[in-house]
Amino acid sequence: MQHSPAALRAMARAVRALSLQPDLALIDGRDVPDGLICPARPIIGGDALSMSIAAASIIAKTTRDALMRNLARDFAQYGSLTTPAMRRRRIDGRSRLPVHAPTTGAPSGSPRRLYKRAGLGKLRPG
Repeated sequence: MQHSPAALRAMARAVRALSLQPDLALIDGRDVPDGLICPARPIIGGDALSMSIAAASIIAKTTRDALMRNLARDFAQYGSLTTPAMRRRRIDGRSRLPVHAPTTGAPSGSPRRLYKRAGLGKLRPG
């Protein structure tokens, strides 16, 4: 998996935001973000080779799905937002959701603020 520059910056920012500094970051893919505060090990196909990466992938996806379900509930005019194809199809050509940054269309704000705005409260999958 190749990560976009924005995804790499988000990874480094997420690691810096942890309350404890990790000894090692396992990364699913070949790219390691610049500015990471700990050593990293990229693992191509990591979700099939590492239980830690597989678990993190499940948590990330279920959390994203909960976020999208709550946004779909609050912004019913966009229809279902539960799959990437539906998100692209429903949002393309329409005004942005309030959680989108005004210039890039990417979600804006800290993860905690996004979760709060989406009604998820704590950083846990719903």
